[in-house]
Amino acid sequence: MFVGVGANADLIAWNLKTNEKKSILPAQYKNITSIYDLDQAGGVLFAKLEKPNKILMFDAQSYKFKGELNAKSRGVSKLSPNGKNVYFTNDYHLQKLDLQTGKITPSKNSLSGTEAVSLDYVKQGGKTFLTGCLEIQGPSLHMIWKRKI
Repeated sequence: MFVGVGANADLIAWNLKTNEKKSILPAQYKNITSIYDLDQAGGVLFAKLEKPNKILMFDAQSYKFKGELNAKSRGVSKLSPNGKNVYFTNDYHLQKLDLQTGKITPSKNSLSGTEAVSLDYVKQGGKTFLTGCLEIQGPSLHMIWKRKI
């Protein structure tokens, strides 16, 4: 299990069988306020920082730090149906992260001044769509959208 904490940020890997707890957050991030959100997909743990707008990536088995993403979305999507990608938003654009290559591909179309709060997949008419809950003028008003992947 992973636990993100705040006041001074930390990210804890907690082995529930042995009750061992290990801090895995690199020292350069411990001066931020908190770990805001956690997602896991394709063997990668994604930890959203409250500020700055970054998502940290860790190997979910070895806990090795893999790098950071510039991201204004709250987190990342589940693993895509093809088993290779996750999605997130940054600077009002949907971004695709290929977990095998690390390549980030931004969409060409803007999300019109908003970022994703959540992302998921739905099937409709035999096709799979990425859907999202978007933040519009504050976290209390949301809009749902979908995009064929």
